[in-house]
Amino acid sequence: MKIRTHFETMPDLYAKTAPTQAKVHGIPVVSFPFTVEFAVDQIARQSSAQVRYLHWAFTDPDSIPVCGFEWIHWTVANVPVSALAVSGDSAQSKIYEIPEDFTHYIDSEDALSGVVQGKTSQASRFVGGTDPAITMHYNGPQPPDVDHEYWLRVWATSEPLTQLHTGFWFNELTRALRLQKQAGQSEQSGHSGQWLDCDELRIIGRA
Repeated sequence: MKIRTHFETMPDLYAKTAPTQAKVHGIPVVSFPFTVEFAVDQIARQSSAQVRYLHWAFTDPDSIPVCGFEWIHWTVANVPVSALAVSGDSAQSKIYEIPEDFTHYIDSEDALSGVVQGKTSQASRFVGGTDPAITMHYNGPQPPDVDHEYWLRVWATSEPLTQLHTGFWFNELTRALRLQKQAGQSEQSGHSGQWLDCDELRIIGRA
């Protein structure tokens, strides 16, 4: 499994210098595009199960010296790969495309009705945000001091994380993934869902 973007530094549209029309309450809200590639033979070796769902988190660990915690910019769970466009589909690999502004596309597409977005750090009691446009949708990088390294982490599973609902927290996502992985490893669990793969990608956000 491999995450790819066409950039290493976050483009202006998705970050601090986004135009006014791409911001809500001064926060950039248009999410960036990326792809997730799977080697078909690798999946076959790992498990008889198929990749059916993607889940991801976009966070900023470099915010810890600034505010005391890793800033949550975007979390998404239960994206069915069947609802995503596929490029490079061959006997060797499949490349699933997450398009620009997917954070808002989720809200309007029937095929994505089971997808849930989690809370961002704007919803933290230390920030006090209340508008779902920024508390439960993508927030672009806005480092206040120096350039930050942001991390996009994507996980693939064969079953949805049914315990997650709109407005979940990042720790609930990681716990659900861990439980599904443990269930898939247990022959006695009677649970068919399996945690199949994960990857992470560093993206630079300019101050």
